Amino acid sequence: MASVPSPLTLPAGMADLFPADGYRGDMAVPGPHRTAPRILETGPAKIRISVEVRGASPDQVFAFWTEPDRLRLWWPPEATIDLRPEGTYSFTWPAMDSTLRGRWLRVAPGRELEFTWTWDHEPEVTKTVLVTFRPTDGGTEVEVQHAPYTDSSRDVELRREHLDGWTHFLVRLVQVASAN
Repeated sequence: MASVPSPLTLPAGMADLFPADGYRGDMAVPGPHRTAPRILETGPAKIRISVEVRGASPDQVFAFWTEPDRLRLWWPPEATIDLRPEGTYSFTWPAMDSTLRGRWLRVAPGRELEFTWTWDHEPEVTKTVLVTFRPTDGGTEVEVQHAPYTDSSRDVELRREHLDGWTHFLVRLVQVASAN
């Protein structure tokens, strides 16, 4: 029998998308052509979460991660991207006075994107994110792997924050990319 992931706490403003008893990775996102993120692995060393974007090819979904105008539709309000291996990016949320920075480690259009992840307010903490794009019968599966984590209390907290964040933002990606 398949196990169902335990309920997650959703970021503010997302509760109306899911039942009162919490989000489970096997639940459909309301609306046409949308599926909810599925939690594939939650550490202790890494998190893996995936979502299917229906009606969009891997190249189209890749563009929502790498073209600032498309990226801003679902993730940061401000984005600067130098998309090449060892190029840099900066994603800013002015209302929260927060900036995420990093460099691209791997750029394979329509297939894979790997980058470092460092918040300006925590320069001593750097993680790596690997995003893969796989064609499906109905669109594209996007898998996000975020690592490495340790068993320290701070990393346990970060892992939970990152999982909650990816759950929130991948729903937004699906909504925007499925509609475009």
